[in-house]
Amino acid sequence: MSSEKSKDSKKDDKPEKASTGRMSRAEAGRLGGMKTKERHGEDHFRRIGRSGGSKGGATTRDRYGVDHYKKIGSLGGKK
Repeated sequence: MSSEKSKDSKKDDKPEKASTGRMSRAEAGRLGGMKTKERHGEDHFRRIGRSGGSKGGATTRDRYGVDHYKKIGSLGGKK
């Protein structure tokens, strides 16, 4: 018996990529959100949600409405 660990028992913490080796938009968005949370903290999402589009984001505000910012702000800190 060999003292080496099998490759199957090795756990990989990286997210699985699609069969093409490319990242989906959903995965890219999730990773971007996690990176933003890492850099700025959970309160960042609460602050931008509370502003309700009043600071910049005119196109997004026009397209989705003020409630959009409240909705995404409430998601800050949820798993």
